[in-house]
Amino acid sequence: ALLPSTDEKSTIHYLSISQIKPNPYQPRGEFRENEIEELAESIKEKGLIQPIVVSKAEDGFVLISGERRLRAVQSLGWEKVPAIIKDIKEEGEFLLIALIENIQREDLNPIEKAVAYENLQKNFSLTQEEISKIIGKSRAQIANTLRLLKLPEKIKEMLKEGILQEGHARALLSLKDEKEMLKLAEKIKREELTVRAVEKKVQKKEKDPITKDAEEKLTEALHTKVLIERRRRGGFLKIFFKDEEELIRLYDFLRGGDK
Repeated sequence: ALLPSTDEKSTIHYLSISQIKPNPYQPRGEFRENEIEELAESIKEKGLIQPIVVSKAEDGFVLISGERRLRAVQSLGWEKVPAIIKDIKEEGEFLLIALIENIQREDLNPIEKAVAYENLQKNFSLTQEEISKIIGKSRAQIANTLRLLKLPEKIKEMLKEGILQEGHARALLSLKDEKEMLKLAEKIKREELTVRAVEKKVQKKEKDPITKDAEEKLTEALHTKVLIERRRRGGFLKIFFKDEEELIRLYDFLRGGDK
């Protein structure tokens, strides 16, 4: 919604790179050198397809969005860059537009997105519902991303580096103990576990005492391993058997016959 209007888009200015200051509200914490190099190669081959967006400042311009593009063209030795100039007078408005432009346009990692959403909440008192409408994502997606900020710092770093996926992190949040989280995070890294595999492990770990007790009593009664998997409503009872003979024994037992 807060992107340049049609008139603004049609006016592209070629600005001196030396006049452009970095965006003080850039959600991206760091830029990987290899990403900048790849983008520079693409620009060298195809040109800069999308202009950067800037705002006027007293002594030049301030970048709103397009820092990766700006860094890439700088590495290519460009002195000027195509840009759209937005007329922003209020600092608060600049912060809001800068955050939204970057969230929508840049390839942020999950933690950077979470920090950006948190900034929108803190600085502009926006609700998750309002953020979802502005960003174009569901409220549940916004809420799930914000929950990532509750993770231990080490796991946040693993998310930033791409070692863990967002799905891994959401599963880890189900664990209450930080040591358990870190232990499982290292296991994910070491064994390259899928998100589904981690979800299953977490479900096992978080079983309540009543469920565990029921599993133990059923295992004892049936003389075979029994697992209970709960869902929001109801769940599954898994009874294990090693061969056809044991299956028949269980069948007879459950029908009320002899063990």
